[in-house]
Amino acid sequence: MTTPLIEAIARAMADELESNGAYVKGDLRKCLIDGGLLDMHDIAQAALTVITEAGYAVVPVEPTQDMISAGIIERHDQPTPEAWSLATENIYRAMIQAAQGDG
Repeated sequence: MTTPLIEAIARAMADELESNGAYVKGDLRKCLIDGGLLDMHDIAQAALTVITEAGYAVVPVEPTQDMISAGIIERHDQPTPEAWSLATENIYRAMIQAAQGDG
């Protein structure tokens, strides 16, 4: 699956390779680089997988409606408004999970 993020990473890597003297030709799915055929989208996906496996999340700067809803639901699961400040970590995690499509 190609997402705008995968496309942006693939384009940035191809541009960086070109700026460092590599010969890059073709679209990003079948990119000829110094005589070898690479799929820059596959490489970009591999980079995102490593980031995720290292315990990091790639999320949008602006929260999506799903993220906002997950935060609200998590906050409302707290027994009293006084407990909301204690729930910050849970709210954060719920919003990250929603951004990753797990919430």
